[in-house]
Amino acid sequence: MNEKEQSHGRQFSSSMSDALREQLLQQQSECTFIWQAEKEAAGTIMSFVWADGCVWLTTNDSRPRVAAVRKHQRATVVVSSTGTELGDSRCVTMRGACSVLNDRKTADWFYPLFCQKLLPDNPRAQAAMQSMLDRDGQIILCVKPEKIIGYDGDALMKKVAAL
Repeated sequence: MNEKEQSHGRQFSSSMSDALREQLLQQQSECTFIWQAEKEAAGTIMSFVWADGCVWLTTNDSRPRVAAVRKHQRATVVVSSTGTELGDSRCVTMRGACSVLNDRKTADWFYPLFCQKLLPDNPRAQAAMQSMLDRDGQIILCVKPEKIIGYDGDALMKKVAAL
């Protein structure tokens, strides 16, 4: 790596603290879920819950992403701070193993937590949503991060301003 590339890496990157990452993952409810499709990567926006060090999502078993995850057992999740109290300039990217689950034990804790996160002030809507999700054909995806990359744009701007 030449001197310019080394300098760029030092000045124009800023990692995120573990505490800030945890705050982002608890506050945000949407992520970009990326999987390996037939010929190239594909992705979509999904709601999620961060629990037990994993990203938990749900979708219908008939979605092409579920077949792809079953085949490759890998996924990437990107969580942006946009729309949270943390502002618009932070994100976390997590790559790791992805499991497809449809067992009763997981559904019993996941669906209530998921619905509470998405509809925090409306227990009646939470119950209705949980009833809609807890059905045949609905699965739960669990991404266990093996690599986590955090980016803190606010910290980066402070570094740049100090140059």
